[in-house]
Amino acid sequence: MVLAVTDTPPSNVSMLSAEVTLTGAALTPGNVSIFSGSTAIELTRLQTDITYLATATNVPAGSYTRVTLTFA
Repeated sequence: MVLAVTDTPPSNVSMLSAEVTLTGAALTPGNVSIFSGSTAIELTRLQTDITYLATATNVPAGSYTRVTLTFA
């Protein structure tokens, strides 16, 4: 499984820069961790780029309904 993020530009908003630090990501149900650590994400770059955050190889087969992202 690959965890990647992208976004579209907001309407009527002009942002020069916005950065967050992702510290975790988990799938629900089961609270299956797919990322732990710390990585900075420059949100304005997501308007034109895709950011690849993690590759998880030990994800059990099944149906997941949600991904929970944790930011510091």
